[in-house]
Amino acid sequence: MTQPVMRVKTVANSIAALTIVGITILDLDQMKPALTDRDCPLLGPSASDPSFLTDWQTRRLTTQGNQQNSYTLNYTLYQAPVGADRGLFAQYPAMVENARKVVEAFGALARVDGCKSIVLQGMPAFGRIFDASGQQFHGATFALRVIEF
Repeated sequence: MTQPVMRVKTVANSIAALTIVGITILDLDQMKPALTDRDCPLLGPSASDPSFLTDWQTRRLTTQGNQQNSYTLNYTLYQAPVGADRGLFAQYPAMVENARKVVEAFGALARVDGCKSIVLQGMPAFGRIFDASGQQFHGATFALRVIEF
């Protein structure tokens, strides 16, 4: 029987290998627990609310035991620490432009071996976000739905 193979690390490596002008992209093992204003703007795996890996489901496809995995990988764009400027709306123009760049890059993501699809689930959610240490940032979260076969 074939066991489900999760390609989370492979997908995360592919995302970390993207180039987005003006935005630093960190891989799973590069993500820091505490970010600073000098790290921003930064795209990395979500630390909390939502966590990085959510909605994992596995489904048996054949009587031989072939499996299909589907899950959501959540990424966060950290634009700037809360209080770094005169407020949220001072950060919005640059944050929306950076989110547009991220959406464009996700759309151009190269095919990952073993994955049937990697699709952005809707528009990014803008607002107050947190790094792993609980510090507040202006930013956006992105949900990528991955289906493996």
